[in-house]
Amino acid sequence: MNNIKRELKEVLEDKTHFTPKNENYVLQQIMQPKKKSWTTLFIAASFVTLLALFVGASLWQQTNDSKAQFTHFFESYMEGENYEVIFQEFNYLKEGDALVAFIERDEGEKIYLAYLEYKNGWRWIQATGTQSKPYDGKEFWGSTVQEPFMYAGVIETAEIKQIIVGEQKATLIPLTDGLTYWFAISDKAARIIVQNKDNTWERLAGDLYSRSDEIEDIPLINSLSGEQYAIQLTSNTMEQGKQEYTQYPLVVDPQFDQLDRLDVILYTAKDGQQVMSRVLGLPNETIEIINGSVVINTIPIPYHAMFAKIMGETVYENYIEKFEDTKNAQEIFFFNHAITQLSEKEIFVIPDNWSLDKIEAISLEQVDAKVIGYESKYMEKEWTEQERSLYTAFKNSNDIEVFRNVDPITYARVQLYAQFLVDKRTAYRMYTTEPGHVQWTEEEHIRQNNSFSHLENERRYAPYYAQLLQAGEFQIHNDEGIITFHLPSGDIGMWRMIQNKNGIWQSDFLPLQ
Repeated sequence: MNNIKRELKEVLEDKTHFTPKNENYVLQQIMQPKKKSWTTLFIAASFVTLLALFVGASLWQQTNDSKAQFTHFFESYMEGENYEVIFQEFNYLKEGDALVAFIERDEGEKIYLAYLEYKNGWRWIQATGTQSKPYDGKEFWGSTVQEPFMYAGVIETAEIKQIIVGEQKATLIPLTDGLTYWFAISDKAARIIVQNKDNTWERLAGDLYSRSDEIEDIPLINSLSGEQYAIQLTSNTMEQGKQEYTQYPLVVDPQFDQLDRLDVILYTAKDGQQVMSRVLGLPNETIEIINGSVVINTIPIPYHAMFAKIMGETVYENYIEKFEDTKNAQEIFFFNHAITQLSEKEIFVIPDNWSLDKIEAISLEQVDAKVIGYESKYMEKEWTEQERSLYTAFKNSNDIEVFRNVDPITYARVQLYAQFLVDKRTAYRMYTTEPGHVQWTEEEHIRQNNSFSHLENERRYAPYYAQLLQAGEFQIHNDEGIITFHLPSGDIGMWRMIQNKNGIWQSDFLPLQ
């Protein structure tokens, strides 16, 4: 027995092993419950306990060794770089891995999220990086294209409560200047949504495509050429909440040179119906849709145009707050479509107002024409003859008394008519001149925002808001007048007005609220 105790001590100290004879003896004592010797039970219990402690100590030492090796590996990998680690965690997804977030300060400043694994030494698996500050008002984020699918970005935090990536709540790390770095590991093409402090949700587009994530506004076509012709769309397949593509006749061109991504086309469906839709997939590409996100050539494309939407809403949680929740809506927002390989003569189309029966691959031969914009001459008919006459009279006389006895809604519509005609001087002179309300001079107004795209936007939205104001209601609150009107989204819009000393209501600066 003393020999066994001595061998047990030496075994636990990792100096030797049991002899076969003594090993059999110990096992017999453990396996024979009839011989309930307290000495034997004590030896067995001690053996098990000490063995567990030995194994635990060995694993603890191994873990410490791997962490020490990680520090050496990471410092060597980043040698010569100016960086700061802002997050580090071992065993993040599984035993023997690590997730690290760090700021790299070189030419500019970027933040990286790196995933590493330990197997006979540390290995750098992959990383995703993003700018440390939003560019041009965009909220930056990036992602990896292979497992583990990592998502990370920077966002202004003044108004947000949380960020959800797929089913995961993102980790948030405060930075300077009111910014926060966030990250999460989720599924491929995960939906990234932000909950604001007012409990509304919004979907984030990625930084690689931040300059192209918005669909361009519908151009205005002043005259037709070649074989172009005008049509009137009556369905809402392309509507995003502002009566897009249905307000006025559209100019289409059957003699287009080529089709690009995001182009709007008119095509004949297999059932013979003519359909308007948007090109999302081009010839020879692969297309997949995962939970309402379009994936092209295995890469999720974070355009807003590539997200499932109904009437312009890209977040299911917002949609069910505004409209009745239906099974069809849930199917659309989380729609899945198997990988489709397009041939050299095929494109993939989805209308802006997603409809499951209109998400399809079509042949180029089915395309009838390319939609190029509104025919502008029809837009001018939004204003009455009286309103156009009031505009002309005021422009020629610069006498505000022209609007004596004119109701505030008509006044506001006339100012929008001046905006539609790109008559910035007349539009400015219709603003209030009351002290405390003037925000810039006439000459400043003439000089600012003269880019073609800005002026086109003003022209485009003038008839839209004129139409909304026509159905509005004017109310007086204290010394301010407000025209309230209903937006297609269900929200309430407002146009602010100030009464001058002669009793005429004029538009306040930045009237649209």
